[in-house]
Parts: sequence; structure tokens; C-alpha cells
Amino acid sequence: MLPDKNFWTEQEDWAIKGNYPQLTAGEISKLLPSRSKAAIQQRICQLGVQVEQWACKHSADKDFFTQPNRLNCYWAGLIAADGCVKQSHNSKTKTLSISLIASDGYLLQQLTSDCAYTGSVSIQNRGSRKPSKILDREIKSSSSASLQISCCQEWFEDLEKHWNIIPRKSLTLKPPRNLNLECSLAYIKGFFDGDGCAHLRKDGNLTFFFMAPLNACSGLRMYVMK
Repeated sequence: MLPDKNFWTEQEDWAIKGNYPQLTAGEISKLLPSRSKAAIQQRICQLGVQVEQWACKHSADKDFFTQPNRLNCYWAGLIAADGCVKQSHNSKTKTLSISLIASDGYLLQQLTSDCAYTGSVSIQNRGSRKPSKILDREIKSSSSASLQISCCQEWFEDLEKHWNIIPRKSLTLKPPRNLNLECSLAYIKGFFDGDGCAHLRKDGNLTFFFMAPLNACSGLRMYVMK
């Protein structure tokens, strides 16, 4: 029986405090097989155990989002669609988290290359798990690719300043600020790759769909109509 994900035993906390940072979160997860690497990283923040050292374990280009350009606007669009900014209640450290289906993992690999991130993309294989049920309907799970970056705290000020990307943005996301046409189209392309789809109708017309809060969709429409 798996433990309550919100309840950590004294033995589990001791395993974290006694081994981190000598062991990485991934290595500690091998000592606590019922806990994932991501869960242990979150618990490290909650316990306040060398939070800054964990945040700075890897490196990336801290100026990557400083000034909007075609490349970072594309990635900002993808983050706006499929990423999130996480922050622990008792820590100032923020984490950029992006999760995609495994077949789109190449996008995250490209992001790590573009921003010179020294960490790696995590692939979780869920194909062997039994399908779950919601309201008696079977929901099939699939493998996923995820990326978590917390080594560049400068990014989060820039993401908010230029693209309105903030913690808990799911229902409040607003369009970017003051982007030129080239950057606007790059942002839309990234957003489409994250939360968009295209449908070719029988009459030959191509329709694009975006899943986003109303404010964000209104902003996308404004850029498309330019």
C-alpha cells in the first residue's frame, strides 16, 4: 500500500536530512522507492534542507529570457501553454516545470540545448500501469517527458515582465506585453505546439484551435489579426 503523498514519516524525513546534499534527490528516491524524485525535491524545499544548493545544482543561461526575441518567445509560448511556475510556501526558490507526452520530449531536449541547461529531461513510462477510472470511465495513461529548472531565478522576473507567466497562471494568464510581430508569431507557434491543434475541414479550410484562458485567447486573436 502506497503512503499518503501528503504525509511524510519521520523515517522518510530523516532519510532526506541525513543524506542530502551528499546524495541527489534521484539517489534518495532509490532509498525511498515509494517516493518519486519530484516528490523528494518538493519535500527538500518544504524541510528547508539546503534549498539554495538544490536550486543551483545545475546551470543555464541566466539571460535567456532577458530580452524578447524569436527564440525565447517561442519557448515562452510553450511554457504559457504547458508549463508552470512552482513555488514552495516556505521558500523563495521558484521552479519552472514543463510536462509533455513522451513523443514530444524532443521539444524539451531542444529547450535544454537552446538555454544551455546542464540538467536532463525525465522520461516516465506509464505504459505498464493499469488504466485508471473517473466516474466509471476508463482513462488510459501514457508516458510523459518532463523538465524542471530552478537554477536560474532571474528567469521568473523576466517571464512575468514580458509574457505575464506567473505561478498559478492556469485561469489568469494574460497575453504578452509589447512584442513585435516576429516575436508575437513565435509566441503563438510555441503556444500552439503546447496547447493547440489544427483541423482540415472538408471544404479545404484549415482551422486552428487553442485551449487557454479567455484573456490569453483574446490576446492570441489580436496578434493573428495584425
